[in-house]
Amino acid sequence: MANRRRSRGGASPSIFDRFAFVAWQMEGDREAALHQEKIAYLPKLVAWQIGGDRKAARHHQ
Repeated sequence: MANRRRSRGGASPSIFDRFAFVAWQMEGDREAALHQEKIAYLPKLVAWQIGGDRKAARHHQ
């Protein structure tokens, strides 16, 4: 904490902290969004797989 008080322009560290926090927040949101997409995609993929198998089975009969 001592070095923070010594730094010139007392506001700059907190501004940098804020930028870092925002960047981290955005990165976290991107990760979460990708994760959501994967979760939403899996049932579709499974359904498509099952649908394809059903079509193939019907085709073979």
